[in-house]
Amino acid sequence: MPGNIINGLGVAEKVRATQIFHGSGARQLEWRKLELFFALINPLRVYWLNLVNRWMLRRADGPVAGTQQPAADPAVATQRIKQLATEFGAC
Repeated sequence: MPGNIINGLGVAEKVRATQIFHGSGARQLEWRKLELFFALINPLRVYWLNLVNRWMLRRADGPVAGTQQPAADPAVATQRIKQLATEFGAC
C-alpha cells in the first residue's frame, strides 16, 4: 500500500493516525514485512535492541475505556492527565 494512501493524501475528513511501524504485536501492522526485513538485515546488536524494544512495548496497546468521560474544562482535564502520567513515572 503506498505511503500517500496511508498518510491520507487528498482525504478531507479527519481520522485518527494509524501506527504502521514499531508495533507492540497486539495487531498486525500494514508494513510488517518491510519492518521485518529491516530488522533482519541489521547487525546483531541492533536486532537485539529491536527485540528488547518489542518486549518493552508488549503491553503498550492496553484496553480503551468503554465509555468516554466528558471534560467540562479541557484545561483541567489536561492537567489531571499530566499529573497522573507523572505519578506513573512520565518525565
